[in-house]
Amino acid sequence: MSVQITKRPRLEYEHPPIKINSGVSIEQEKQSKGNAQMSLNVAFVGGSKAGLPAVKDCCSLMIQTGDHADSDRWGALEDMPQLAYERTYHSAGIAGECIVACGGYKRFPEKMLCKAEMLRPGDSTWLPIADLPENRCGHGAGHLNNQYVAVSGYGCKNSLQYSAKTDEWLPLPALKSERYRVGVASVGDHTLYAIGGWCAEIGSVQSTALLDSRTDSWTKVAAMETARHGFATAYCDRSQQIYTIGGVLGTGATSDAVERYDIRADTWETLPSLPEGINGALAVSIYKSGATGADVYVFGGAKQDKTIMEEVRVYDSTTNEWGSTKGPADLAACKNSQLVILAK
Repeated sequence: MSVQITKRPRLEYEHPPIKINSGVSIEQEKQSKGNAQMSLNVAFVGGSKAGLPAVKDCCSLMIQTGDHADSDRWGALEDMPQLAYERTYHSAGIAGECIVACGGYKRFPEKMLCKAEMLRPGDSTWLPIADLPENRCGHGAGHLNNQYVAVSGYGCKNSLQYSAKTDEWLPLPALKSERYRVGVASVGDHTLYAIGGWCAEIGSVQSTALLDSRTDSWTKVAAMETARHGFATAYCDRSQQIYTIGGVLGTGATSDAVERYDIRADTWETLPSLPEGINGALAVSIYKSGATGADVYVFGGAKQDKTIMEEVRVYDSTTNEWGSTKGPADLAACKNSQLVILAK
């Protein structure tokens, strides 16, 4: 049974069977044989910037990947159409080849949002789509069967899947408790993981649950070592690993914890800590041949003193160490934005 909404004009759009949000896509993996130079295109959607608690800004960045990228890592940085609403603590993700952004917080006037919008390839503006059935913020973004999924959030145990064909939000099984600022990783076409988050009953949590669209149910899997919320999440399809970086502890302190989940073994491994704690950061993983996992690039995020991280933190999977590099010249540092991996 679907959530009742007011219908808008139907968006006639078929979802192609593409791989999205997998660190590096299948097509890119094919091109990476021999570790040849390749690139990964990502979008930054909304969030907060210094002096601006919520913004409409969006841009895309080409990241050069491969063994020879260190000297010229950042490719083209291009502006994208602005969101219709200023958003922070929102979520954004893929629906086929489109991007969906929904919910979140706007500051002037201060309120949670139920509004949702979609950007289609080649369009110059975001299109309004059906509202969420309730105001929602701090929810995670994933995808199942090439449809965007909004996972939990503040005061919400339930998750929702957006259908572009019918312009409606379809209910998914509910988690046992709300998960505010939950980490989400989509794995393949049928599964996604909800990791950590915050709930009113106990504060920050470390539990992890797996949603399988084929069984329409959540399954408990191994929990993180450190309970936290508001961390960056990155998934590498090729190594079948999920990274959780930074976040906020139950005490309210900013966390420097980094962990890696092995999907095949259902185990978590603690990795070297960040040089300092950050929360509300964004991360993308890039597989490196000959390493035990993926390199991870971490953008933005807020430090304990509330200032926004300017440098890009880089985890080197070969040396198992963190370093830093200067970010793209015109990429404004941000927090609580959303990073979406685009098709190449």
